Amino acid sequence: MEKLSLLGRVAIVTGSSSGMGEATAVLLARRGARVTLHGRDLKKLDAVQQKIIAGGAKPDDTLVVSGDISDPNVRQKLVSETVKKFGRLDILVNNAGFGHHAFIRDLKEKEVDDCFNGLFKAPVFMCQAALPYLLKTKGNIVNVSSGLTSEPYPGLFAYGAAKAALDYFSKCAALEFGKSGIRVNTVNPGVIATPIYTTFTDAPDKKDAVGNLLAHHERKTILGRNGQPEEIAETIAFLVSDAGSFITAGEVIADGGRHIYFHSGEPAQMPKYDDLVGTDAQVR
Repeated sequence: MEKLSLLGRVAIVTGSSSGMGEATAVLLARRGARVTLHGRDLKKLDAVQQKIIAGGAKPDDTLVVSGDISDPNVRQKLVSETVKKFGRLDILVNNAGFGHHAFIRDLKEKEVDDCFNGLFKAPVFMCQAALPYLLKTKGNIVNVSSGLTSEPYPGLFAYGAAKAALDYFSKCAALEFGKSGIRVNTVNPGVIATPIYTTFTDAPDKKDAVGNLLAHHERKTILGRNGQPEEIAETIAFLVSDAGSFITAGEVIADGGRHIYFHSGEPAQMPKYDDLVGTDAQVR
């Protein structure tokens, strides 16, 4: 357990107001890290902060910075305020994310821009802003990517393409920073039950639509279920700890075996576009 300890370390977790980011921030704090929380919803961020304190952390061991991660000023503030409060930075988890569900022939340019700005450019420049401080601590970076980088899926082109670019960037960063002692990895989750799936549907009853979507996907894994945010948090916590000290430039797939199912025949079973654009298109 000593190698899993994060005592004395400082972490930034973007998109930590819910889902995988929240679970990661809570776990890193439980392992001893001081954590900067980030998101756009201050009420949710406050709830996460209180959860961390209830778990045994001191109130001064957390910091909240809110704002849109696509904004360069927010990114700079995240790093500068963290270093100002805690005096160092050891861990950067680029987790903030969202998604657009749109088929290629209906795709709007703004949707592509949104995905690449938030899911690719923001992590790239968060890494750049954090680099001077990570060099001092020989820290490490985890970029939360997606199983979609190797599993093309109808309606999620812009999201998957941005995440694929993030995978490539992460390998390049690992090459550039490795000799300085900084490790860079991605975690590529499969379907994890988080609030992001509400953004993939415009159906009147979002709860039923998301439920149908998640039920569809859990049948596509070897384990026969979708993942939980805490499972991804455990993977991230391992990578940023000394237990993961020899892992860099890695793509850690955490998808319940979905990629094996996919590559063993799912593409041939995909419905045609015209079968997707009716009332069921949003709840596949």
